[in-house]
Amino acid sequence: MYKKNIVMSVIVLSIVFLFSFTSLASTKKCIRVGESKKINLSLKGKIKWKSSNKKVVKVSSKGKITGIKKGNATIFAIKGKKKIVFKIKVKNCYYKADFKNATKMMARNLNNGETKVFYRNEIENFQNIINTSKYYKKMSKTKKAVGDLSYTYMLYNNSNKLICSISIGYKKISVNSGKNNIDYITKINTDYKKFKF
Repeated sequence: MYKKNIVMSVIVLSIVFLFSFTSLASTKKCIRVGESKKINLSLKGKIKWKSSNKKVVKVSSKGKITGIKKGNATIFAIKGKKKIVFKIKVKNCYYKADFKNATKMMARNLNNGETKVFYRNEIENFQNIINTSKYYKKMSKTKKAVGDLSYTYMLYNNSNKLICSISIGYKKISVNSGKNNIDYITKINTDYKKFKF
């Protein structure tokens, strides 16, 4: 009986030892480029956060993760010898142009001041070019300079009410709809020749 108790004690202590010095859990999470999420833990006290790849996912001192670009990374939450591992997958958050309610588009070339009006078929062509270019959310603390923009497009519905405005520059796009102004970026150059004036 005495030996049995000793064996049981050793087993329990071994489990506690392993639990204390290895990761508590491995969790998979998925976020999009530009998206932020707070990781909530049951651990109390000061926790050290670390990202295996800050170019893909960054993490704040309070455990808020932000997707920077498409890819995979690991986030570690460390307290003493205890560690929780989070496998993070970042997906691209593409801007999906949908101008089905637009009947007129006013365009302006910011380089020379020329303007032109486009209608239904040309608007659809413009929509397709944007979606083919795959603009995704850009994480930037600095505002875009005027020189970064080349064209501005104002889209209107049947009642001549402004739906949204799109500003395009070198590999960049800025979408302004209502109160929201969102910047996107693409890895390829937009073919400006297709936007003929």
